[in-house]
Amino acid sequence: MNQVKNQQTRSETEMLFFGRIMASISHEINNVMSIVGQVGGLMEDLVAMEERGGEVGLEKWRKQTERIVAQAARGRDIIKNMNRFAHSIDHPRKTFDVVDETVNMLKVLERLITNRGTSVSFHLACENSAWTGAPFLYRLLIFSLIDSFLSSDGAPGPLVVSCREVDASIEIKIEGGELEQGWEDSEAWTSAVEASQRLGASLVKETNLSGRNTFKIILNEGSDPQ
Repeated sequence: MNQVKNQQTRSETEMLFFGRIMASISHEINNVMSIVGQVGGLMEDLVAMEERGGEVGLEKWRKQTERIVAQAARGRDIIKNMNRFAHSIDHPRKTFDVVDETVNMLKVLERLITNRGTSVSFHLACENSAWTGAPFLYRLLIFSLIDSFLSSDGAPGPLVVSCREVDASIEIKIEGGELEQGWEDSEAWTSAVEASQRLGASLVKETNLSGRNTFKIILNEGSDPQ
């Protein structure tokens, strides 16, 4: 009975995670479409002006065209990142590049991070970052740790994500600012602990002298239990 309940809780956590990310991405796509619509309206006004005999000038047309091209490129990037995220659930277990998955997840989270008034930078220079496990669970883990900072009432960042190889392990560090009081009981931390256990990853939290907090994900070779 408990096993069924635990499985149900896990499924609910994963669905909430997937839904929250897709909602954020849809907002980004909507912003792109809104800007394109605004530019289209301006271009209609320019057409009307030309039809009335006015001289719009090439530079105004070029400016609006460049805005459309820029938004089209932005839209393609958003959809590309969305597809990568959506397909991460396809394989319960596979060998994947930890750096690529981390970078893509940070791009997917960019809007949520920016809306919290902070930023993220990453230094992911691992030469050998291949690891076998569940890509979707790994993304859930990254999200949950970053969400631990974003959920804080204090200053969450700036966030710094880095990677290094330690013997046969890959270590991902997520450094940020303050954590909310009682963060150990938060949904974000609970989700992170569960995801790390299911991945077979070690999870460590440290605080430096300046008060900045760091989460470490340690992926050991052959540690994935699935």
